[in-house]
Amino acid sequence: MTNRREFLATTGSIGATVATAGCFSPNTESEQSEPDAENETEEERAPSVEITESWTFEAENTFNSTPIIRDEVVYVYNDDRRLYAIELTSGEVLWDFQFDSLSGSIYPPAIGEDYVFTRADSDGFSVYALDKSDGSVVWEQEDLRRAHTVTDNGLFTARGGIKSIDIETGEINWEYSASSYGTPPVASGTKIIGIGGSEIYAVDQLDGEEIWHEQAPGDIKSDSLHILDDVVVFSADDERIHFLDIEDGETKQQVETDGTAEVAVVEEDLYYQDGEGLHLYDLSDGEEIWTTTDRPAARGEIPNQYSNGELITVSSVSGAAHVNRDNGAVYELFDVELPPNVGHSATEDCVIIPDGSRSLNAFVVEKE
Repeated sequence: MTNRREFLATTGSIGATVATAGCFSPNTESEQSEPDAENETEEERAPSVEITESWTFEAENTFNSTPIIRDEVVYVYNDDRRLYAIELTSGEVLWDFQFDSLSGSIYPPAIGEDYVFTRADSDGFSVYALDKSDGSVVWEQEDLRRAHTVTDNGLFTARGGIKSIDIETGEINWEYSASSYGTPPVASGTKIIGIGGSEIYAVDQLDGEEIWHEQAPGDIKSDSLHILDDVVVFSADDERIHFLDIEDGETKQQVETDGTAEVAVVEEDLYYQDGEGLHLYDLSDGEEIWTTTDRPAARGEIPNQYSNGELITVSSVSGAAHVNRDNGAVYELFDVELPPNVGHSATEDCVIIPDGSRSLNAFVVEKE
């Protein structure tokens, strides 16, 4: 079986997709989590780690979005109708923005170099650009959907296709009409890629010209769209993961799954979760590197996966766990219950987890 290090040697580095900052570890005693070593070889054992709670932020209501970490700041929505910007190292609230109306589980904000782009109302038809330094409003644009992605070329929103918005002014640059779910499009180079129903399409970020437009053999899972190197990855209800060439949309590979799969790209790795378990997949030769059926990693629920160096953190409503990226060994560490449709976020040595009791928790992860 190919291990992860051999896999990285054959595929090369694609670039990190997670933050690299860490959270402060206080001088308090912590519990060391030990894997069950019975009938387990040293190679199969997960890396030994020590977990310390760094800080907890208590809000007035439940957190209703997955936190996102950028430049040592945690951004997260709460059902108290606020977007919070929280310092990663201390848990101190830097600023919060009050909405007139905000409810339900929603996508995280898009974070640009100078601005935070966020939905304005519960109907999701408007977007605010907020100053990252203090949360003040720079502009508001109506008739925009809440799912958005930001690049150097603009802000891109999805629903009924894709709209390109000028980052500085909020003016609409161009519109591309197509089916869409209202989930964030993904960007690669000068391309922006969107999905809707069974349609998937790539357009030019600069002028909105269509590059390719393809029909999948089944409805595409709304949150499954990812880019890995020069390949577009998504899962569909035909119980397959599809791999398309990013240049022309032609199919390169397909993988049969046990039911419709959840898909995640973490740094250089492609993971998917189906009815069988959690899998690490080698795109270079079309083979699985490992599969784990151990719970809680293989729970058949939505995984929100982020890298912690040697470990990958997997979470769902029933809790969170670490998985050894080399061999799939499961290391259950976090006794929390996340709100529905809400995940965690992580840096190499810090995990941020909302729970159902209105708190946002930061844990330091130290590998021995």
